[in-house]
Amino acid sequence: MIQLDWTTNPKITPKTISEMALYPDLKEELLFYEKNNNFGNLLMMGDTGTGKTTAARILGGRSAHEIDCAKIKSEGTKGAKTLKEWIVGSSTLSLEMVMEQGTTGNTKRVMILDEFHLLSTTLQSNLYKPIEDNTKTTRWIFCVNSEEKVEAPIKSRCDKVWFSSCILHPKTHKLIMDDTAGITQKEWQEELTRVGKIIEKKLDITIPDHIYEKVLSKDGNLIDARQFVRSLNKAYAMSLD
Repeated sequence: MIQLDWTTNPKITPKTISEMALYPDLKEELLFYEKNNNFGNLLMMGDTGTGKTTAARILGGRSAHEIDCAKIKSEGTKGAKTLKEWIVGSSTLSLEMVMEQGTTGNTKRVMILDEFHLLSTTLQSNLYKPIEDNTKTTRWIFCVNSEEKVEAPIKSRCDKVWFSSCILHPKTHKLIMDDTAGITQKEWQEELTRVGKIIEKKLDITIPDHIYEKVLSKDGNLIDARQFVRSLNKAYAMSLD
């Protein structure tokens, strides 16, 4: 079975911001960051599947260091030590030494903390000083599902970037577009289709228009790019049987 989902097929993982499904203002902002490598600390917010981690990896490039904060949370009291050793990269170096060193040349290190909202207040507080004191060598990208679970000192040190463009109504299950995203449902369908065509090209396949029409007709398939691609994958596979 052909895999159209980049979580199971790395070959089609977006490598640039332009390959992602994003609403216009967000795309413009991220394209600027990508082109100019000009951004500070970022708090990327949105539901699962909206592209936060993918965008963070693209912006971070080769200078990125990433950790899944869910793993740190699962370690309980050992989490603080794990967090420190991940940032430092060695149990024999101090956090201050590593932060001062930065990376080679003029490139800043980019620290990506995925699922950061899962960390406790105590663990988050370990980062207040490193973020504040090392702006010349290090940039931070926090990927979160819930802004409410991020401590104020972290939020105050970041530019906020909102990824979700729509939600499903909890009772009617109809798609509700986010007014602040500035995109209609039809435009969002066109953006998702554009990404589908990029995947087709990467895999050298052709998905018939009627498959797209079937997938796009169901609001539940439109809540984010990941859900759309998975639904497209299923519909396309069934059409081949």
